[in-house]
Amino acid sequence: MSRKHRLAVIGTGGISRYHMSGWLKSGLGRLVAACDIQPANLEGFCKEFGVAPEHAYSDAREMLRRERPQVVSICAWAQHHASLVVAACKAGVKGILCEKPVAYSTAEAEAMRRAAEKSGAKLMITHQRRYGRRITRAKQLIAKGAIGDVHTLIARGGGGLTNTHTHFIDMMRYVLGDPKAEWVLAQVERTTNRWERCHVVEDCLAALIGFEGGVRGLVDSDTPLDGAAKGGLWVYGTKGAIDLFGGPLLMSASTGGKWKPIEARREVDPPIEYVRGLIRWMEGGPEPPISIGKALGTHEIIMGIYESARTRRLVRLPVRNRRRILDQMIADGTLPLRKRKPYDIRTPAALKAGYR
Repeated sequence: MSRKHRLAVIGTGGISRYHMSGWLKSGLGRLVAACDIQPANLEGFCKEFGVAPEHAYSDAREMLRRERPQVVSICAWAQHHASLVVAACKAGVKGILCEKPVAYSTAEAEAMRRAAEKSGAKLMITHQRRYGRRITRAKQLIAKGAIGDVHTLIARGGGGLTNTHTHFIDMMRYVLGDPKAEWVLAQVERTTNRWERCHVVEDCLAALIGFEGGVRGLVDSDTPLDGAAKGGLWVYGTKGAIDLFGGPLLMSASTGGKWKPIEARREVDPPIEYVRGLIRWMEGGPEPPISIGKALGTHEIIMGIYESARTRRLVRLPVRNRRRILDQMIADGTLPLRKRKPYDIRTPAALKAGYR
């Protein structure tokens, strides 16, 4: 893996620096071009990483056609993921790191998977927490029965289902060994005109996920928290519990019923690990833990949550509705607004500028 690959970056906001840290520290990428529809972001990125003006683009397809990169980091917002992944595959890109979430609909997610399979490109979705050594150690302890038989996982936090809880749901699946999710039952509220990175997002939601084997996952997103409550992800078994985001911490008979840190080898730098994982995969190595195949299981649950809220029923997976379901609920009046003034919880200036 000593050879540097021709690298292009699409989307030059904050997360692009996270990707670039992996490419630069691993020594596996040579940045040849960058693209963004926001001129200020693009200019700042190019100055920071030494991209000449003639290699800076506002049109991703033009960049792909002219620069012929071998690998691409797609750091644009999720509403553009499908079209950009498909374009990269058609342009002959061999390795793609795409930000989470996968997409906002099943149709888009499937288009991404098909394009990668057809072109032979290796596509990864950056659920980078799967590389954390303490999280992986917690997964190993669960598999060995350290907390007995797992029965419940609880995720609580803010920021929206397709933002924060993309990671939380993916972590649920990871520490359980990626079991099949069988059904979802959920409720969603959106009475304010809330957006997240220039895409509509709910005000709050609660969901129950039924995994095979009877394990239940509870998602609590953006509900009011009192002073004693906190966000996080907890795994409960018949003989103990693990607080995944608190250390992680283990509580069981072996710890005397007290929360104690889970020890592991020195933590890794996730961007370096996922860059290396992509190149290994491109060179015939093993499928990485954040492949598109793994990510589609998380995407399916997210779509199931929205579909359950839309139909007001328990939804069995896979979801047949291929549309952007939250958008569908807004359009058909399922989620009427009380406050119509739009606001974006992550990119207010971009929303006002019309970058949607």
